[in-house]
Amino acid sequence: MVAKVLESDIGLKPCPFCGGFELHIETDSEPTSTVQVECDTPGCEASGPHGKDADEAARLWNRRAPADRIGKRPL
Repeated sequence: MVAKVLESDIGLKPCPFCGGFELHIETDSEPTSTVQVECDTPGCEASGPHGKDADEAARLWNRRAPADRIGKRPL
């Protein structure tokens, strides 16, 4: 099931890959119900981590690496 949402509805940051705001919340019902944010920008179609609900999916989507860690090896 797809639930279209506006970025302003739940405070989503733009797609970290393309910068687009064409985003939606996708709910997967099989085998367990999980939710994730997906980008609908043509040519991108990125998806975020799975959460247990829309709020968790949005929080996980909005998570970004600290600026001082970008391009560096994991700690």
